[in-house]
Amino acid sequence: MSHFQTREHIADQHKWDPEAIFHDEKTWERAADRVQSRLTGLCTDDITRNPATLAETLDTFFDIKAEFERVDVYATLHSLIDTTDERAQERSGRVDDLRSTLETNRSSIETAIQRTNAERIETMLAESEALSQYGQYLCNLTCQAEHTADAAAEAVISTLTPVLGGNQTYETLLNADLSFPSLEKPNGEQVDITLNNRETLLRSHDRPFRQTVHEQFYDTLNEYRHTIAATFDKHVETAVRTADIRGYDSSLAAALAAENVPAEVYKTLIEVISTNLDPLHEHLQYKRKRLGVDVLRPWDLNVRLVAEDATVPYERAKELVVEAVAPLGEAYQSRLARGFESGWVDVYETPNKIAGAGTIPAYSTEPYIFLNYQNDVNWLFGLTHEAGHAMHAALTSETQPIVYGEFDWFISEVPSTVMEALLVHHILETVEDTALHRTVLDMWLERFRDLLYRRTRYAICEQQMHSHVGDGGQLTPDRLDQFITDGWARINAPVSVDERIAGEWMQAKYLNMWMPFYVYQYATGFSAALSLVTAIREEWDGGSSGEMASRYLHFLRSGSSEYPLALLSEIGVDLRSKKPFEQAVNAYHDALAEYTVLDQP
Repeated sequence: MSHFQTREHIADQHKWDPEAIFHDEKTWERAADRVQSRLTGLCTDDITRNPATLAETLDTFFDIKAEFERVDVYATLHSLIDTTDERAQERSGRVDDLRSTLETNRSSIETAIQRTNAERIETMLAESEALSQYGQYLCNLTCQAEHTADAAAEAVISTLTPVLGGNQTYETLLNADLSFPSLEKPNGEQVDITLNNRETLLRSHDRPFRQTVHEQFYDTLNEYRHTIAATFDKHVETAVRTADIRGYDSSLAAALAAENVPAEVYKTLIEVISTNLDPLHEHLQYKRKRLGVDVLRPWDLNVRLVAEDATVPYERAKELVVEAVAPLGEAYQSRLARGFESGWVDVYETPNKIAGAGTIPAYSTEPYIFLNYQNDVNWLFGLTHEAGHAMHAALTSETQPIVYGEFDWFISEVPSTVMEALLVHHILETVEDTALHRTVLDMWLERFRDLLYRRTRYAICEQQMHSHVGDGGQLTPDRLDQFITDGWARINAPVSVDERIAGEWMQAKYLNMWMPFYVYQYATGFSAALSLVTAIREEWDGGSSGEMASRYLHFLRSGSSEYPLALLSEIGVDLRSKKPFEQAVNAYHDALAEYTVLDQP
């Protein structure tokens, strides 16, 4: 069973236990009060007058941050499992207030550091053992000093950004307030369209039913298009104005500079992918022929080429994931298995639970994964992907001090995709089940289509959105429709689009409703991961892991102790070059060729 009416019907091992963090709400409230008191009392004046004062201030701030994370995670777990729980939303509201205060203090501290002569900071680092762990952190701050506003402006930015972003309004609308219609499935069963099951419904082999799902889903969203467009416009304008205040040429430049990623990475990705469309178009044409349709439409894209999706219960999925990571070594395998058994995962769909899947990569607690598991290969991949994020968080927090405990977003999609690629190899090479092989390889082809091409299409669209607002324009529904339509024509030429698909932006939160210019990192992370898995498997003898696996685990344990491109370079991946992206394109072609052989009757 993959959908439950209440959480009480779910076995304890399949759901989160927030009380493992705080055993009751009163304990949580006392911790929140303590964080608030400590933040209020934190002195950020003249902190660079000597090394001891700076070290003490940083130690105190990051200790408060560690305590805040526990408060935050507890509130987050409760709010995600029931988006209509008003008490949970109140706790989340208080956490947002605490976060704003925390970020105001961070801003004051970092602005003071950036206003101090860089040579003075270097001298203090050389003189003070207590500051030694903050070396990379301080160097990064001094490098960004020219793009830091004055203390008052930075304090205002840190306070207003959560308010102006628009993402909370968007998430509440989609997950709590918006209701989709009920449909009759081809077998006569009634089903409600939800954000969680829409893609599953679109995998139906009944084409008229798929078209109905597509049309009713977008028709429902279309009733709110002006509201959703307003939240997008607010979010993008916040990013654009913040970048302008800090002296960046654009919001894209600001987003990339935060992790020292050169613009050539973004441009190279778009150039290589948008000029190497043959594997995607061959895949789409093959799908059209296999489906027996004259014209491929948007509601055809999710259909699996296999006649029937393989069934993968959650317990079997866990086994497959743990088995698949053997090339990374026994220590990695056992840590993953222990995480699965210690409450990492909230598995099944329940009413008002947040849609989709995700990971809360906390430093001060265990990582937490939310799923809406549906007993199929799609959700097997979802579990695998999120387990990669969770392991990255766990290994980082177990190794690094908290100042480097948050790994850079630029590399965050690498571990998740490494896990997926290892899963595919494991199933194809060791599991004797031809039907599962076809299903997994079909799913893997969809990952290329999604992560490499669709996310790059979104990256192009997002850049257009930000450029439009940066030039003084507004993100109206019609303008957003046009960006999406242009992207489909540019990337997905074999697909004949309808007018509704222009509204894809309304449900594509990856475009920017969480973090500006995040979506391109799925494509860069996917490309980097494929290169890494090839190297790791070349050294694996079926028993012991090799040197490349050891280097990769060091990468996972590094957090943000080095810049992300430097960390990738240490394990042989250069995302400033075309090579990883071209290799990914070639891998797509090879996977399609392998599938067409396997797919012969």
